[in-house]
Order: sequence, then structure tokens, then C-alpha cells
Amino acid sequence: MTRVLALLMYALFLPESAEAIVCVAKGSESKQVRTEFEQSTVVFSGYVLDVAHDSDVPTASLSVIQVWKGSIEVGQTVTTSAEESVFFYGDGVVPQKGTALLVYANEGQPFFLSSCSRTRILDSATGDIPLLNKLSKKSRYRLGG
Repeated sequence: MTRVLALLMYALFLPESAEAIVCVAKGSESKQVRTEFEQSTVVFSGYVLDVAHDSDVPTASLSVIQVWKGSIEVGQTVTTSAEESVFFYGDGVVPQKGTALLVYANEGQPFFLSSCSRTRILDSATGDIPLLNKLSKKSRYRLGG
């Protein structure tokens, strides 16, 4: 009983920013990729060069490997950020140096790495790539005329 009361008291006095974000993916995987591609202004893969934990918000430098959407270029170094809650439920994807990421984000650096997007370690996102290649070609065609 004491444990339950202690946990209840602890939960009541947590700041609102400590709440985890809950995301629910809807539809087939290809529909999720298509929706995320359409909603993002930047879609790219990048190699994590460095991660800094100088503040509450970790930041990382990524070298762009491939671009499917957006105004960044292969080889460019971009910055990203992500937040984590005190419960260790990720409010964002926290990159690890030496890994590669598939990033779905919106313009404006640092790009926010959200766990509510399909942003993830590239090795676990290889199923997205064939569809991204198709979507990227369609997007270029529409933009070009």
C-alpha cells in the first residue's frame, strides 16, 4: 500500500513536460511511408558524425547520405535535435555516433528527430527505401512540370 501511495504521489507532482508522447501508426506500412513523405518537407538518410549532450536537448551532426525530399544535398552536414522525457520514453530519436538514420522532418535546422515520425536507425528502415525512391521520382515529376 505504501508503494502504491508513493507512486501515486510521484505521478501527481510530475511536470507536464515529462509526459511521454504516444503515437499510433495507421494503415499499411506503405501507406505510413507515403503519408510521412507527404507530411515532411525533408526526407534523407545521414551518418551520425557527432553527438553533443551539452544541454537537456541532445544535438547531433549528420553527414547526408541520400536525399529523397528537401533542399539539402548529399555530403552536406546538418544538425538535428531530440528531446527525452524523464521516464526514458523517447519524445525523439536520440542518435548514436557512428550509426546511420533515416530522417523524416520539416525544414529548419536543427531538424527535430521525432519518435512520432518514421525517423529511425537506417538498418531498421530498409523497407522504406524502395517506396521513397518511387515517391521521390513522382515528386520531382510534379514539381518539374
